[in-house]
Amino acid sequence: METAERLSIILQQRAKDLPPEIKRRLQGCADVIIFGSYASGLESKSSDIDVFGVGEVRTHYKTPAIEIMILPEHDLYSDLWLGSELANHVAAFGIPLGPRPAWLDLAKIGPDAAARKQRRVRAYVRSLERHWQQLSPSAKCRYEIKLRRELQRLQLLQVGKPVPSTPALDRSFVPKSQYDLIASSRLPSSIQHSISKLISVKIPIGPRTTRGIKPRS
Repeated sequence: METAERLSIILQQRAKDLPPEIKRRLQGCADVIIFGSYASGLESKSSDIDVFGVGEVRTHYKTPAIEIMILPEHDLYSDLWLGSELANHVAAFGIPLGPRPAWLDLAKIGPDAAARKQRRVRAYVRSLERHWQQLSPSAKCRYEIKLRRELQRLQLLQVGKPVPSTPALDRSFVPKSQYDLIASSRLPSSIQHSISKLISVKIPIGPRTTRGIKPRS
């Protein structure tokens, strides 16, 4: 069975319980593209299926089983969208459930994508600093993983590369590169220092736990 055919069947199964209006919007889409973990073949039993569609009404709908984003066609050709992290992920890793839409070949990482991610990381780190001491060990572990993933995404965007799915990021991560990620993030030195303090010596990357690593002297 072809991947697109398999994904189409999964989407049909997940879409059965959608609210009528959301189902109508999805069925009315001219193009439907599956992205994220299902498109990369790295989904788990708890993964939702990520769906991008080109339709009449801008829509964002999310449940534990499915996440749907629909954009009108006139939004597809804006520089903001074509240069965004999501558009480039969909273009590079998404699987269309039909002919490949022409706009996918126009997507190219823009400078604003990296700038937005950098602002997001800075705000995230500042928030963690304020609440770090109140977090449980398990919560700290979760936030460390999230921070590491955001640094990976930032590094890719800064060199103009599309960001793969989260499971693919986890698989590509090499523990010894954690501090390289910080050093190459182009974040202000104060933020880099804050990140270094938040990252523990042992850094788990998902179901498995990596070997302990130490900061460079």
